Amino acid sequence: MQDLEDIGSHLKDLLTEVSNFPSKDLLVNLNKERCIPFEGIALEPSPLLSSILKESSALERKTGVASLCTAQGIFSSDKAGAIISAPIFLQH
Repeated sequence: MQDLEDIGSHLKDLLTEVSNFPSKDLLVNLNKERCIPFEGIALEPSPLLSSILKESSALERKTGVASLCTAQGIFSSDKAGAIISAPIFLQH
């Protein structure tokens, strides 16, 4: 039971930390319209995938930051009446 309380405490701490970032940041709040479910198999070409890849390439050229990653697990919470869905584990 203590382990579950510890996990809950860590998740609350995570939510507090990410609340310092803009809620439109994908690292803070996943936008389902800008994410593609990925099950470890090849992705089918789509207009959304093309758009995400194009936007990511432009951001990397402009800032030097490679922004594409996969997320495992989502922590959802209510913040000021809005549901925030933050990724738990990110992998580049």
